[in-house]
Amino acid sequence: MKWSKPALDDAGYIVEYTKGKWGQIQAENVIAVLEQASLFISESPKMGRRVRRKNTFALVLSKLPFVIVYQISGENVFIKQIIHTSRRR
Repeated sequence: MKWSKPALDDAGYIVEYTKGKWGQIQAENVIAVLEQASLFISESPKMGRRVRRKNTFALVLSKLPFVIVYQISGENVFIKQIIHTSRRR
């Protein structure tokens, strides 16, 4: 599994925002959820909802208001973006 620079930036922003708003423990919880989702995607990449782009899927996180957008290319999974559910896709 690989993360794009924008996806890493998204994750960093989410963690920093959470840390500033709710503290270190909650930020660590966010990191754990993102890591768990990443592992889930790598193990079952087609479990996400297919989106308009070819071989692109979206996984809605049940514990956070975010969607992870990722692409499958052969055996490789590439996380493209993390979107807040309030944003238009």
